Amino acid sequence: MNELQVAFNTYSISDNDELSRVIKLNMPTFFNHDEIEDYLLFLNSQRQFYFTVYNEKNEVVGGFGYSLFSSQGYAKIDWIFFDPKIHGQRVGSEAVRFCEAHILPHKAVKKIVITTSQKTSTFFKKLGYTLEKTQADFWGKGLDLHQVVKSIG
Repeated sequence: MNELQVAFNTYSISDNDELSRVIKLNMPTFFNHDEIEDYLLFLNSQRQFYFTVYNEKNEVVGGFGYSLFSSQGYAKIDWIFFDPKIHGQRVGSEAVRFCEAHILPHKAVKKIVITTSQKTSTFFKKLGYTLEKTQADFWGKGLDLHQVVKSIG
């Protein structure tokens, strides 16, 4: 099997329809259907640090980004998702490392926070994140909040 080739391109508003299509492929397994509105609001406010993932056929296969809260000493990796067909092909790990590489130069940032669910917290633990807090049914019925963190700097 050939390794999947992807490109991380700076988000453009023209990506909204395709990103919405791909995130919906992850509902209700990884995201609650109600979260689509929150996601679109996020895109309108954080697009400078958000990226659209394209495969070698120039098809949108995911999205991810990060937010800096330097004055509060942390950063967040936000809204990371991929077409279920490419799960397990290391794209998520690449995306997390990409975000970390962009966050690390910000010396005021001492930790990275990811708010996810019990469905993906194990993935982040494999990348060195530790579970900081949980809350049952936070995202919706059966989707618990798992907040994972990684100390840096």
